[in-house]
Amino acid sequence: MNPSHLPLTQAHTLLMQWLADGEHVLLVGESGSGKSTLARGAAQACGQPVIYLCADPGRPAFGPPGALSRARLEHERWEVQALEGLATMDCARFRAPLLAAIAKLMPPHSHAMVVDTPGIIRGGGALELLTGLAAITRCTRALVLGTKDHPQDVVSALRALGLDVHTVSAHPEARRPSETRRQEARQLAFKAHLGEQPRIITLSPERMLSVGELPEQDHWTDRVVALLGERGESLGLGRVVREVGSELHVEAPSGVRADQVRGLVVRDMGFQEGRLRTLRDEALTPAPRAVAKPAKPAYTQRAKPDIRIDLGSAPIKRGSSLKMKMVGGLFEDPMMVLRLDHRQRCLFFDLGEVRQIPTRIVHQTSDIFITHAHLDHFGDFPWLLRRMAGVMGSVRIFGPPELALRVEHMVHAFTWDRVEDRGPRFEVNELHGELLKRWHIQAGIEGKRSLGEHRIREDIILDEPRLRVRAVQVDHGCPVLAYAVEEPNKFDVRGNIIRERGWAAGHWLGELKTRAARGEGESMVRVACMDGSEQAHKVRALAELLLMPRTGQKIVYATDFAGHRENRDKIIALAQGADVMVCEASFSEEDREQAERTGHLCARDCAEIALAAQVKLLVPFHLSVRYEEDPALIYRQILERFQSVHIPAEIQSQL
Repeated sequence: MNPSHLPLTQAHTLLMQWLADGEHVLLVGESGSGKSTLARGAAQACGQPVIYLCADPGRPAFGPPGALSRARLEHERWEVQALEGLATMDCARFRAPLLAAIAKLMPPHSHAMVVDTPGIIRGGGALELLTGLAAITRCTRALVLGTKDHPQDVVSALRALGLDVHTVSAHPEARRPSETRRQEARQLAFKAHLGEQPRIITLSPERMLSVGELPEQDHWTDRVVALLGERGESLGLGRVVREVGSELHVEAPSGVRADQVRGLVVRDMGFQEGRLRTLRDEALTPAPRAVAKPAKPAYTQRAKPDIRIDLGSAPIKRGSSLKMKMVGGLFEDPMMVLRLDHRQRCLFFDLGEVRQIPTRIVHQTSDIFITHAHLDHFGDFPWLLRRMAGVMGSVRIFGPPELALRVEHMVHAFTWDRVEDRGPRFEVNELHGELLKRWHIQAGIEGKRSLGEHRIREDIILDEPRLRVRAVQVDHGCPVLAYAVEEPNKFDVRGNIIRERGWAAGHWLGELKTRAARGEGESMVRVACMDGSEQAHKVRALAELLLMPRTGQKIVYATDFAGHRENRDKIIALAQGADVMVCEASFSEEDREQAERTGHLCARDCAEIALAAQVKLLVPFHLSVRYEEDPALIYRQILERFQSVHIPAEIQSQL
């Protein structure tokens, strides 16, 4: 027998001894392999207090589904001490939030502890999750239970982390529970969490900080949400039972009051047909398209890490209409997309990875902001052209001097003899100091036509009632533009007044906000009523009655500039108080000479700029490929200077 493989009875004895010695033990195995039974028996027999961390939100040993819990064995029962709501049962898709929640659940004092891991034990996601859990919980031992065989890659990875790993054959009668049994257990656990007399509380998501993937309006009902308190602590889980205008009626545990709730966590968990499920509707998880793969590739690319900057699909600041998406991986060409929610409109920043963007998003693009025309930032322009063929609307492009010449050359590099008047067309805006020079360029029409120029103020290159973009020029050996996107006029809505007047929430609210932002106080808005009728009201009077102004979101995109003082001062001024700053962190401190020679930032430069600008969240990107083997090096150097940093899930466990 392999000396590291134990029969179940011997594993029970060994686990009991480890817990008696105060060890932290990782239990790994599929659902139904007997982990919780083994943990309970050993904890009861070890003779000292034991902490149990349940890291499986889909089938928890105690506490509600959609949450992680910490418990202690009291009178032969696990008594929950703390809870972290995830609002998801999918631990594979939401690995990073799960690991962050486990870190918050770690007990303040050293105790013997069992960590019950999720039931996924195979594949890259499982490997990443299990090794991350082992590192965060500081486990020194591991038992891997198997009903058939044991995942050798997981065993090897845990041993590589320094854990004493033993494999165990599960009990012969251990079985994965049926879907019906799992559903029944989840329903009962969620009902027990709400209690015998749950409370209905009224919340306004527009006034709260939110985490996760927020559903569209009229899609909240039956969602499960985690309720957050003043300090971001989990107060419990709730179920949205009704959506009325901009307010939610939430069924919550009786001990939770509406005035305690300061934020929500919303992901992919809810009730469908009376059952608690992982929701797979289009608003949350678009169905993947089947792609036929050739039986034999024409060539084999070199292996490289696919590390994504995943900020979710919700706005960074609750109530904002701006939702951001970083396109491509950490080591791919730079590109960011901002979607203006409810307006079918997108903004592109650089054109590094257009080929990865769905055509429908390309067709919604109104404005493109180019930092400079180096190949990695502008090289996918032909892909944009290909996807725009037949789109009649003009797209504005902003960028540094000589951009119009480059767009002209790219457009006219192709033969457009069959496009007639349906060729892609662009309004190119070049920033020359305080002057914005403009040209019209259209596929199928040779040359470019001047549209004149105009002087800008306060670096504002695009100024609309509900959207403003600023640009400053920095040095990269060539002119480069950095951009700040702001929402100058944002409004909360007094939902209680809408209900009192018998009005129905609808598109007229968006029209009211837009006209109020434009200052069209004397114009009229037609208000929808609950009885199906309409009423006409002046914008000024209606805005004073319903709208509450507040600060909108600010997002900064800055890449490819040298780290000297003049550049830093410009970016700090541009990014002051930003909610998010997306900023290059191309080189480590050890390669500063290379950074200075090529006009790029080091990681610490990036962190110091974010600190000086008082940025709320820093998103580093555009790392040099020389760090593909150890990207965590860049993040470690950033964290030495600045803490509020977005870290990809693949890197978190390495820090």
